Amino acid sequence: MRVYLAVAVLVALAAVPLAAADADPVALHKLAKQAQIQAQIQVDPADPPRVHELLALGEVRVEAILNSTDAEAAGENFLAAMQMFSEAFQLMNENGQEPEDDQIYYAAVLERQARYYGQLLELAETYGVEAPGEDLDALFAQATAQIEAGDPDVAATLERINHMVGLFREQIGAVAAQEDAERALEYAALYVKHLERLVDNAEELNIPPDGVELMLAIRDRLAAATEPSEIISIINEIITLKQDLDLVKANQLELWMRQTQTTAEQMLQQGVLDEIEYAAVKATLDRFLEELEAGDLDEAETLLTRLNAWLSEQ
Repeated sequence: MRVYLAVAVLVALAAVPLAAADADPVALHKLAKQAQIQAQIQVDPADPPRVHELLALGEVRVEAILNSTDAEAAGENFLAAMQMFSEAFQLMNENGQEPEDDQIYYAAVLERQARYYGQLLELAETYGVEAPGEDLDALFAQATAQIEAGDPDVAATLERINHMVGLFREQIGAVAAQEDAERALEYAALYVKHLERLVDNAEELNIPPDGVELMLAIRDRLAAATEPSEIISIINEIITLKQDLDLVKANQLELWMRQTQTTAEQMLQQGVLDEIEYAAVKATLDRFLEELEAGDLDEAETLLTRLNAWLSEQ
């Protein structure tokens, strides 16, 4: 029977407290995308139609996380995707029988490795990591020929492929971790300014003195934070505090702003935006924050609406 270690991963992801999940749709999308990739790696064409249907529905929910209109909807889309992927994995496990024919078994292993490698190539392009190239392509071709010829040495070839793909995955992971750390520091700087603007406009926003004092304390902690997990935790505190202070619409606009910033970053990485256009986007987002902290929510919303409309045309 096929054993899917990814089931444990999905259970862990689904256990993320919704209160924390609501606060960071970007992180939720990243977790859900990882689960989606695991599913795509292990699904087999021979799996029941329901498996493929669940994966397709789950993928729709994954993409909906960043497009959600508010934090609650993002959390609901995340949990729905996890449930669909989990059910799909259970069906795969029930359906999967270890093939008696070695040739069929090795062909299935090679197909999964090829799918996984394809997923890694997409990630590598996103992060600017160079692909292994001809050496690994030659091993895939060699394994295919060995399977067709019934050559038992294919097991060793598949092991070499697995090793090289693993090294490639680690290389991508190292670059991704660095970029995630840099992005976390950018978010920290953004939220430090955000808190300072809230404090400066505390009277207009009806923020009580104890709320201002708490914001200043959080600001100092955030300014000193360097680890991405710590930064995300502190940002979650800020969003919770704003909810407690009944800054609901401002919080929703801020969430939309973060989604817009992520979209712009992805468009820059993909070459859809150039550096000048991306700088203009950041300038618009800075102006958005100024309007938001000044309490002019209508103007802030107008800026964000126009910016998203422009991005959709690129």
